[in-house]
Amino acid sequence: MQQLQQIYTELTGKSETTSKYYDDPIHLSIDDIDQLHHRLMQTWEQYQVVSSTVCFTIYYLRNTKDRFNSFERLKFQISGGAEPVESVLLKYELLVILPNVSKPQTYSISVRLISRLAVERRMRESSIIALPRFIQMMSQHTASVEITYVDYSVARAFMAAIDEWLHTIPRSPENKFMKWLQAYSHWIPKLSQFATAIIVVILVIDILPHFIGGSGSNFLQFSRFFLFSGLGVYVAYTLAGWSASYAERAVDKWTELSYIKFNRGDEIEITKSTRENRFHLIKGALGVVGAVVVDIAAKFIAATAAEYL
Repeated sequence: MQQLQQIYTELTGKSETTSKYYDDPIHLSIDDIDQLHHRLMQTWEQYQVVSSTVCFTIYYLRNTKDRFNSFERLKFQISGGAEPVESVLLKYELLVILPNVSKPQTYSISVRLISRLAVERRMRESSIIALPRFIQMMSQHTASVEITYVDYSVARAFMAAIDEWLHTIPRSPENKFMKWLQAYSHWIPKLSQFATAIIVVILVIDILPHFIGGSGSNFLQFSRFFLFSGLGVYVAYTLAGWSASYAERAVDKWTELSYIKFNRGDEIEITKSTRENRFHLIKGALGVVGAVVVDIAAKFIAATAAEYL
């Protein structure tokens, strides 16, 4: 099989590619990169590698990058930086001689690790308007792996090592309630306005007998009542919509923290995002409370009106 794959490569000049993407919210440190590097080195030790090159590329939030040809140099220099890391690209180029094959084969392994926190920060800073939820979801991938190979068994061995390593990275605990709430957050204003309209209409119906049964009721009095009632329903409906929309935006802005933590700049961004997440939850709660306050105020006004009419 190895010989057939080698013949196919020589005849066509083509190699195959396999790739995989990950969406888990990772908390990546420089020690995790160290573990991945050693796992890959241990994997290729089982093959006859005649040549290898390694490149670590660090992409920062402010459109700059650093490139290192050894992990030791990367580890020595990266911790002193102050600019947040947006992504890390690990690229390995190997020349491998397999059993029953006389010529070396080229294998390329690319592992990209992404700070979702930094990507979302860039998207917010570069946009002058609030980003819709579906655009924010475009930044969901946190890792990707691409392997160019000749022999699939070799590629599968490297992919298995990387996949196993990715499942050992610390990550944020899954918040199922917030995910569910974000999936249906567009219903928050609609349900709030619908409930408010029903409550206010019921209150209007409740105080209507005070006008019908009152002495001296006339067409002018009825006209005033219905005009003010319509205005009250509209005002309550609008205020409830504003409060609920405020809650919806706050819910949509909450994110599971997924980041790369290599230097002081990363630590500052992580602290800032943790604080923002907390504020989004508070804002969401205030929006819901605001909608409830509108309903309570409407009931209080209706009760007061009924008492003095």
